[in-house]
Amino acid sequence: MSKIFKPDFKQISTSSGIYQFLSATGVVLYVGKAKNIKNRLKSYYNKDHGRGPRIDLMLDEANDIKIIETDSEIEAILLEAELINKLKPKYNVSLKDDKSFLAISFSNHDYPKLEMIRWRDKKIPEGNKKNFYGPYPSGDLLKKSIRYLRKLFPFRDCSDSKYQLYQKRNRTCLYGDLNLCLGPCTKQISKEDYKKELNYLKEFLRGKKAGIVLSLKKRMEHASKKQSYEHAAVLRNKIYALEHLHQVALGIRDDNFASSKIIFNRIECFDISNIMGEYAVGSMSVITSGEKDKDQYRKFKIKWIKGSNDVAMMKEVLKRRFRNDWPVPDLIVIDGGIPQMKVALEVLKTAHKDIPVVSVAKGPKRDKNELHFSNTDIGKYIKSTPEAIRLIIIARDEAHRFAVSYYRLLHKKGMLENKETNINNQTEVRRKAE
Repeated sequence: MSKIFKPDFKQISTSSGIYQFLSATGVVLYVGKAKNIKNRLKSYYNKDHGRGPRIDLMLDEANDIKIIETDSEIEAILLEAELINKLKPKYNVSLKDDKSFLAISFSNHDYPKLEMIRWRDKKIPEGNKKNFYGPYPSGDLLKKSIRYLRKLFPFRDCSDSKYQLYQKRNRTCLYGDLNLCLGPCTKQISKEDYKKELNYLKEFLRGKKAGIVLSLKKRMEHASKKQSYEHAAVLRNKIYALEHLHQVALGIRDDNFASSKIIFNRIECFDISNIMGEYAVGSMSVITSGEKDKDQYRKFKIKWIKGSNDVAMMKEVLKRRFRNDWPVPDLIVIDGGIPQMKVALEVLKTAHKDIPVVSVAKGPKRDKNELHFSNTDIGKYIKSTPEAIRLIIIARDEAHRFAVSYYRLLHKKGMLENKETNINNQTEVRRKAE
């Protein structure tokens, strides 16, 4: 094996920014963000952090590193998403199937509103991509960034019904009162001026902060000459905030290198819940980038299997899951033993999917977590990575909780229906007796 490329850390900045691992031919292999670039890059060469086999492969292939410094964490977050979306680096597994990640969209209203959407929710029309930004690897950091930027560039994000309600009342909502919205519902601003202000936010999302600052300075000077000192002061404060974004901490973590989040970006876990085949249901929990992704959870009412047969029910659930156009998982977890894992592999083979499977059995006394693996190499990696095991157990527990809650709902509904049927039957018997 050739010697792994290692940068000269003395020459690397401690500022926030973007780093790109490059191949010998200059191809971008991986793009990442950091609040401290030097510390983040050092973590790649510390095996105690459990970097995982995929990153090992990337480091074997890497021959150089390109660094882009940013003035703030916010700019690093936005630039990372833009570069990943543009370059499609092969080791950025987290965005291989970017349909489940958050993106920013601007509507086509006279006063456009900002929406945060799941990338899968909208098919972007050709020629209209300029109104879409992302997808972003971290939804939490994106939301924090937008909350801060809204103080500088107020925008509308309300529904049409809410907009029309306040339009009738001829007053702004709380966001307008807090200067987080420009109040288009009350015509406090013209369509042209609103779009001009909104364009600053769009430009910032494209990484054009310098141009925004220059434009605001020109407007401030113009306002001062016209003796519009109050307006000039507002512009001055915006300029100051933009030039001091480095003081805004959003929580980018450079000390946490959870390799399981890289190799298994999307984990799906399946469970079955029933009592003697009655009210049988299945569930699917999802872990995305190391976090519970409850919007992606799915429940299944068993339709094809009669009687108590958990293995057959698991097969039904998996068949129905892979008939849907949902994001493809990097790992499948099954709540069960080897029989359940075998039917999972059977379904995957039929669906032409090459996805590793882990089954988690509770043991004879139901007090253990016995892991069985469909792939030996993946099994070795998971056993040596506590973070991966932790996420698998979380996924299993979530699938179990979700399945049991759905079973209880159907059971309760069934009991009420039976009670109502019995009452109706008794009423009918009495009526006939009379």
